[in-house]
Amino acid sequence: MSTFHREFDIRKRAQVMKILARILGALVLLAMALFCAFGFLASFEPGNGLIWKLGYGALACGFLVGAVALFRGGRKNAGEADRGVNR
Repeated sequence: MSTFHREFDIRKRAQVMKILARILGALVLLAMALFCAFGFLASFEPGNGLIWKLGYGALACGFLVGAVALFRGGRKNAGEADRGVNR
């Protein structure tokens, strides 16, 4: 096996691992959003204040935004934009 094939194989594995890490992270964020949605609904029981509703609602929205961002894959050409290539 030549060095080109080994390097290509390593790059392919790294790319697959990045995708799997993004999917796993998004699933964790979705689970946390579901927990917050349940907490939001449970906060409507008598005796709970507005703070609990706002807190659970804000956290659920934040987790959903993060999960969608991970599923979408983030910015394209992020490295070039950071170096000022696309100005």
